[in-house]
Amino acid sequence: MLNSKNGHSNASALLSDDIERVRAARDMLVRDLESPPSLLQLARQAGLNKNKLNQGFNQLFGTSAFEYLRIHRLEQAKKGI
Repeated sequence: MLNSKNGHSNASALLSDDIERVRAARDMLVRDLESPPSLLQLARQAGLNKNKLNQGFNQLFGTSAFEYLRIHRLEQAKKGI
């Protein structure tokens, strides 16, 4: 069965532990906007492989990890932070 939102099967859904790890990765990513970790470093720190990390970001936030970072940086710049 395909999920109409992203075309992936329901079998690719994240487990609750994976969701927590992806959210932790997001927090690590935005903690240091000037020098964020690489995708591989971020995945290792979160305890995921990079494919699962990318999948998780897309499922939870609708975008890749570094597109999320780019958007976050732009929002912070708009706020003058």
